Amino acid sequence: MKADMLSLLRSANAALLERGEADVIGDYFSPGYIAHITGKDISGGHKMIREIVAMYQKSFAEITTTLERSFRVSWGFFTVHSAE
Repeated sequence: MKADMLSLLRSANAALLERGEADVIGDYFSPGYIAHITGKDISGGHKMIREIVAMYQKSFAEITTTLERSFRVSWGFFTVHSAE
């Protein structure tokens, strides 16, 4: 993956997933965005992304992202539970 694309993906993940900045969705996703998920196409554009970001922000107290060089973009979540 080209360095500029990797930088763009890092910026998008940090803004949306780590900081919950839904106002930048239009900077990273087209208005008619469709997610292609294992045999399904899920439409909904910016509204869908806004709802997903809100759900993740509500569900997880701290989100950090790590990007690896790949030809595929995917979001996966790992949780760590504390005994505190």
